[in-house]
Amino acid sequence: MAVKKNLYDYCEEYGYATAEQTKKAKCYSNETGCGIIKSLLDTAVIKENKLLELLGRVYNMKTTPTISELEIDTAFVSKFNSSELLKLQMIPYQGGKTIKIAIANPLNTVFIEDYVKDVIHTATRFEYILTTASELEAWFNNDNPEFGTRTIDISELDIVESNSESKIYDVSENDISSVVTFVNMLFLDAYHKRASDIHIEPWSENLVIRLRVDGILRQYLQRPKNIYRQIVNRIKTMSGMDVNNSRIPQDGAIRLKINGKMIDIHNS
Repeated sequence: MAVKKNLYDYCEEYGYATAEQTKKAKCYSNETGCGIIKSLLDTAVIKENKLLELLGRVYNMKTTPTISELEIDTAFVSKFNSSELLKLQMIPYQGGKTIKIAIANPLNTVFIEDYVKDVIHTATRFEYILTTASELEAWFNNDNPEFGTRTIDISELDIVESNSESKIYDVSENDISSVVTFVNMLFLDAYHKRASDIHIEPWSENLVIRLRVDGILRQYLQRPKNIYRQIVNRIKTMSGMDVNNSRIPQDGAIRLKINGKMIDIHNS
């Protein structure tokens, strides 16, 4: 009986990675609970452009590294919830008898079609083109911000002294301080996305923030690494933790007030 291959196997077979590299990605997937594609990218086993090439080859699908090459009907896109589109890594860019969809993960097509049918009840035919996840995210956040997630300009951060006696933080979008606003928006977005965990990770070149939604840890955003300490210090202050102590593990708790609802967050 033939053994069904997965992307790890195809990476090795087509020369995109060695057995040792795919082993590293598998271990990472087991540790974090992320999918195959995410594990290959996060462990730098394969670059995004090469992954696109591999996926097109394995799934026999058309690919485009640049979404601007497509004729995107923004009025059609607006029929869908942008959060769901980002979650499913898709842009339904043209309607009609055949729904044309740009996707980053071909493993999501069953969920994508179910979602599209919930919105467009007459949808029966679908045509896909593969692109990269970063290209999709850039389209939402840079090219068409009206569809994207809220972004905060944090090019210049100031350390903000916070009242450590306050036990409840009223999270709003009105605080003018960049670091406070950034952390508030992080909590707000995590709440609206129903995230169970927030991971703030200083990587070799960037600060990477990931959210766990529905048991899956996904990258939320990247920012310059040099802001990491200020973000962590703000969260430590809110948690009643010692900002000056980074050698000993600490546990803390934050009580947030979001839209009048109390939310408890435990962090370490």
